[in-house]
Amino acid sequence: MIEISATRPTMGNLFPRIAAMLAVFAVLAGCGGGGGGVPPPTDPVTEYRALPPGVPYTAYYFPDTFSPGSPVMAFGDVLHVGADVAPAADALARGGTGGGAALSRGHVRDGVGGDDVAEWVRVAAVHNLSARSVTGLATYGGSRPAIVTLVRGPETRNRFTRFARLTQDAVAILNTGLPFEDRLRFNRYLHPGNAFPRMIGEIRVRFIPKTDALYPEGADPGELGRTRVSYYAKDGTAAVHEVSGDGASYSDVLVDPEAVGPLSDPEATHVLVHELLHAVGFVSHTDPARFASTLSDVGFYPGTQPRSLIHPIDREGLLAAYGRFEPGTAPDDISAESLGPWAETSFHLRGDIGTDSGEIAFGVAFRNGLGQPWAFGPRPATILYDNPALSGTVI
Repeated sequence: MIEISATRPTMGNLFPRIAAMLAVFAVLAGCGGGGGGVPPPTDPVTEYRALPPGVPYTAYYFPDTFSPGSPVMAFGDVLHVGADVAPAADALARGGTGGGAALSRGHVRDGVGGDDVAEWVRVAAVHNLSARSVTGLATYGGSRPAIVTLVRGPETRNRFTRFARLTQDAVAILNTGLPFEDRLRFNRYLHPGNAFPRMIGEIRVRFIPKTDALYPEGADPGELGRTRVSYYAKDGTAAVHEVSGDGASYSDVLVDPEAVGPLSDPEATHVLVHELLHAVGFVSHTDPARFASTLSDVGFYPGTQPRSLIHPIDREGLLAAYGRFEPGTAPDDISAESLGPWAETSFHLRGDIGTDSGEIAFGVAFRNGLGQPWAFGPRPATILYDNPALSGTVI
């Protein structure tokens, strides 16, 4: 098992400072498999505790874990739910009405080409930050889907609640690009922050300042965070470590709360999306001259993040890496040809409803075996569960 660390780019006064390196920390043999949920808390000091109030958990329950559901983002005065893949209304052919909605459907060329997607995945398999001391696609294999666990830290409850909510939002954003069976789960218990046994397939997220003893020494003062990923290796004694078919074992995400605290919610979430992309197996940074990518080591000026907080190439790269290639695939075996049939055109279904408050639209995009639902409309005046006009239960 190999541990690899990737740092986040820093934000300077004028230019982001590149702080990225990959290092082999340890090689262990005979790592076991496993995974699953976390037992409910029993000892108030050493056991996991439930998420703090103010951090809702919703949808798709598993034993002691859940999927955060679709991301919810504000685009100006519009509230958007799901992947940012809605087509223009005039790009589709009208097809009647249903349930008060004007329906339309059609094909739109809105995807990323197979050559670019394969190159994005190949960069991940080369591990270009490590002087090629590690090679092979290191996505989660035998321990998928991975489980994200928040670690209790020194933060005040209000600030920790904000970080916990943003982490859940970042997980939901990544899940829009993953096959359904591989979507990240969220642990509804906090890790106690001590030497608790690690679960295989666990991604621990910890908010600690760079002055903390747990933060690696020598970090750039402007660094936002860093991620360490542990992989299974075929031969731990080899000069070049080849990732085995089991892929990643577990990951640790460290984020400096003093560095990200002043950022807006979208900016801080974008940082977390970047770190979580590292955590699910993509340790290398992409070339900004080739891709507009969340994994680029530049371009993190405040306010310059894409509105969906993840670039299309990253979303499609996630789908390709987890849906078309096995963990351990060598870089030379990753190409547009080995990717297989890859469509750049999506089939869309869309519905539009006009209301006194503004347009409501909803739909789903189908491409390369993944259905991506979405909806948008005017921002509600109240939180759903605080609306006295609503009652009953929905599943």
